[in-house]
Amino acid sequence: MARANRNLKMPWQIRIADTNPGPEFHWLNRFFPKPEVGGCYRQIPREFWDAPPFTLKCPNAHVHVIPRPKELKSDEDGHLYWPCPTCGEKAQGAVQFRLLSRFEDNPVWWDAKRGQFTPQGAEYIEGNLALLTGAPRANLYEGKWTNEEGVIYEQWDPAIHIIDKAEGIEWYFGAFDKGLRHPGCLQVWGVRGDTMTRVLEVYRTEQNIDWWAEQVQKANHRFELQALVCDPSEPEYIAKFNDMLGERRGRDGSRIARRAVNAILTGIDLVRWGLSVRDGGPRIFVERGSVDGLDPKRTAQMKPACLEQEIGSYVWKKAQPDQPLKETPDPTCSDHACDTLRYASFFLWGRDMGPALKPRGYDWDSFGAMLGHDELRQEILSGAAWER
Repeated sequence: MARANRNLKMPWQIRIADTNPGPEFHWLNRFFPKPEVGGCYRQIPREFWDAPPFTLKCPNAHVHVIPRPKELKSDEDGHLYWPCPTCGEKAQGAVQFRLLSRFEDNPVWWDAKRGQFTPQGAEYIEGNLALLTGAPRANLYEGKWTNEEGVIYEQWDPAIHIIDKAEGIEWYFGAFDKGLRHPGCLQVWGVRGDTMTRVLEVYRTEQNIDWWAEQVQKANHRFELQALVCDPSEPEYIAKFNDMLGERRGRDGSRIARRAVNAILTGIDLVRWGLSVRDGGPRIFVERGSVDGLDPKRTAQMKPACLEQEIGSYVWKKAQPDQPLKETPDPTCSDHACDTLRYASFFLWGRDMGPALKPRGYDWDSFGAMLGHDELRQEILSGAAWER
């Protein structure tokens, strides 16, 4: 859309985008002001012309509407910016606003004098759009930005699952999904009891194995990872990560980097259980501001660039005519962070993660184990046998 701003006949350039409401994390809904931050109007007020809203957008996707600064700052490359009020990053600004239109604004559908739908409006809107269900009804009839129909994680609610700060974290582990042309994703999860909170996410395209190994090393230095469950189809990444992490073992005695379990439907069920507010839930949380920047390429392509942006458009594959329905995610969805979340959920809840056992001195089927020598060995090592 920006490439079309080349008609220099006027002293200013205007871009207009017109759309129906769609998924919550649609790029237009993310990058244009929402009603709660201002800059949204049913009609442009008179004072707009004297003090137009100045919309700031920073690399971390924070959007603010502020009075237009009298003088913007300039960085070393000559780009104008203003510090983001939330994170302090360099934010770009523009006079940008959103006009909220309704059926009543269209004289084809609404008779303003009578205050009711026209015959065409009654037939189309009340006779067709009102009969829709799910996300299409919310988008097209109610005017709400709602996630797509068939969304896999319908339990996801940003108001519930995105929190300001994780408290009482007991230990940390990581999850990794490899990507090159498509994004790779590294997440760090903090565990407290049976809950897990994402405290770091690195989501990037076109980065090689050495770059990802460096990110793993940084995450381990910061959080002291007890495990790193990795895309099982990439054993060379696992070997590289373990080389970088040395011989340190995790809380279960295994090397830090290991294969993730790629049971798709079971993993999805575990994520849905973790997101659910039933039975003492939810158990999955995302710490606000824990994404290590947004991938500029994905942002320029107007595609999801983190878990929060992917999860609302992660949908089931639609059944084809005359073919049996198979429960499988739509392969066209952005799923890189969602796959990483699935690895993490299976690791935490799909196995016993109680206190680490002491290493056995004898295999379970050996005579030493049958005669109880392992217990005696542990006593000798601990010094308890000498006390007797």
